[in-house]
Amino acid sequence: MAIDRKDYNILIGKGTHLKRHKDKINAFLFRMQNGGGGKEKQHAFTIPLRPAWNENEYIRIALARAKEYENEFKKLFSVGYALNSSILIKNLFEIFIKTNYNIKDLNEQHKGHIRNLISIFNNHILEPLGNIHLDELTLYKVQEFYNGMKNKGLEPKTYNKAIKEVLSPMIKYAVKNKWIDENIILGLKLDRVQNKKLVTNPKGKYEAILNAILELYKDNLLYKALFLLIHSGRRRDEVLSLLWQNVDLERKTIFLPKTKNGEAQEHALDDECYNALKALKDEVKQDKGLVFVSSVSGKKISNLARQEAKIRELSGVKEWTPHFSRHIKASFLMQNGVNPAVISGALGHRDLSTINIYATNDTLKASKRANEALKKLQEKD
Repeated sequence: MAIDRKDYNILIGKGTHLKRHKDKINAFLFRMQNGGGGKEKQHAFTIPLRPAWNENEYIRIALARAKEYENEFKKLFSVGYALNSSILIKNLFEIFIKTNYNIKDLNEQHKGHIRNLISIFNNHILEPLGNIHLDELTLYKVQEFYNGMKNKGLEPKTYNKAIKEVLSPMIKYAVKNKWIDENIILGLKLDRVQNKKLVTNPKGKYEAILNAILELYKDNLLYKALFLLIHSGRRRDEVLSLLWQNVDLERKTIFLPKTKNGEAQEHALDDECYNALKALKDEVKQDKGLVFVSSVSGKKISNLARQEAKIRELSGVKEWTPHFSRHIKASFLMQNGVNPAVISGALGHRDLSTINIYATNDTLKASKRANEALKKLQEKD
């Protein structure tokens, strides 16, 4: 759907390149030109409506998003090669990493993920495809490349990852910037990989972890709320970055301005998480700032290793990690017939290559339905 710039006529700040929609308090347009180069970049975006928010809250989130777009734009025009359909695949990968990830701002977990992407590109993609121009990359060449990886005896998980996590996002990025018209990767046939994330006895493990958290932290409201949120399916970094102004206890929701998928999401709190957060807020009496602050440094908590080890020990679930709770919840719901779209939305997924119905998920509605289903399943004998 085409963007009518005339609808965005309320200037937000000076030098921000940001305007707000004339009728919608949560709709914004970022538009920036690069000096005398004649090129421009624009992004129209909306922020989920929240009844308790005033205009300034939406502007705060929008300004942060605009700053990210501005930084991305500046990086695009700081490279020494043409940014169009003639770009080499190896240069496209370089600019894709450079504009999408600010290494200095990433935690160690995300830095490890970036190192993994670079390793995959250098080990599997650089030699066969690196010196091909973007507009010369055809579906046939990609299929040949894919078959070549298979013939080397690589694991399906490895050669699928080279496509799904590296090459396909690169091509999507090029389409987004209008350097090419279509993502040829969409026509590629990938081998099916057995899902190893399904957990045996998910109900037993879910309850063992839950009981361990409740027992270990019955007198520590901060860790109790933190690990209950993680066990509910929220990502570790989402929880550690949570702000009090994004916790709505009246509506029993939390708002995540930027998730791993790069989008804003709202999720419903289950009863355990709601009660824990309410008790913590009553104790700390805070309305703004980080929810989870280290009692030692007074800053954001960064290391949970000792606490995680305690949970593994008491629960008896030796393979447990914060991320494993997402697998437990998904397996528990899936094995009891809950719609995959609901599970996906509750976990905040947005991977269109996995299943198309994920594209239109409403994370708030999905998380509410998942919480209801989980509660009923726990009550079963």
